[in-house]
Amino acid sequence: MVSALAVGELFIQESQIDMAPLARDCDRIYTNADRLEDTSREMRRRDYDRAHRIFSKYDHKADALKFLAAVCAYGYASDGDAFCNQMFLRPNALKETLQLRQQLTNIARSNNPGLVGSFQAHLVEPSDKQLRALKQITAAGFIDQVAIRMDLAPAPPDIRLKPKRAIDVPYITLLSSHEGVKESTEKAVYIHPSSVLSELSPSELPQYLIYSHLQQSVPSHINDKPSKIRMFPLTPISGLQLSALAHGTPLNEYGKPIGKTESLGGSPERRECWVIPSLIGEKGSIGWPLPAKKVIQKKDTKQGWVIERFIQ
Repeated sequence: MVSALAVGELFIQESQIDMAPLARDCDRIYTNADRLEDTSREMRRRDYDRAHRIFSKYDHKADALKFLAAVCAYGYASDGDAFCNQMFLRPNALKETLQLRQQLTNIARSNNPGLVGSFQAHLVEPSDKQLRALKQITAAGFIDQVAIRMDLAPAPPDIRLKPKRAIDVPYITLLSSHEGVKESTEKAVYIHPSSVLSELSPSELPQYLIYSHLQQSVPSHINDKPSKIRMFPLTPISGLQLSALAHGTPLNEYGKPIGKTESLGGSPERRECWVIPSLIGEKGSIGWPLPAKKVIQKKDTKQGWVIERFIQ
């Protein structure tokens, strides 16, 4: 998965494949050649959708695992180029990914003798536990590249038109994605059409997303609409996971205790309480409140009350 994310662009984009029905003059005769061409385009569309369903088998909301599935499947292909042609993959990108996998394996073996075996092109199917771990590892690696759905953000702005497609649902990134923009609605980023999430309904989209990078889309010259910033999602993540992964980083901040505080005594003095963590991106920003956590705090002579451990 690391190799795939490093290489990027494993999949041939839909816009680069002739799959849409051709527009024809209604006055001209629809010939057998036209019928064969339309049938061919329909078959390409069917095969393209089937390939992406296969690669999304591990998780229909996590693009990172889609990359993993593609790399693993390529490792079993007897003819790599033919497999890429059949599954709408970029042969050069997959070859580069395979080479990078070998290099990373060698690096891991040299630094951890006995822990990692020799390189194997064939990888076993990951377990559910491994898939959960892989998503959290991905989130930890890109922890500062997180976005929240605009309608579920603190103090969300009024959105006049309710989005009908997933790719039109606005998200806000934790760190600034637009220079010199003040209005929250103009700071929005949107899911790239190539993401597995683009197939979902707006109501199915997760509150938080970890993404790999942003890209300025090409402006439309038809209706003079401004270009959008598109994000390439990697995996959804929950508020509790965000709080745990961001703990100990400058992105995480804890508020004062809420509700009842129970003194535990001792030396140094300890107490049991609930606190609300927040993700803090820009300096002076309000941040995004995350689910409350029950903690044990101890009193430090210099820092005051600090978290010693989490209870839940």
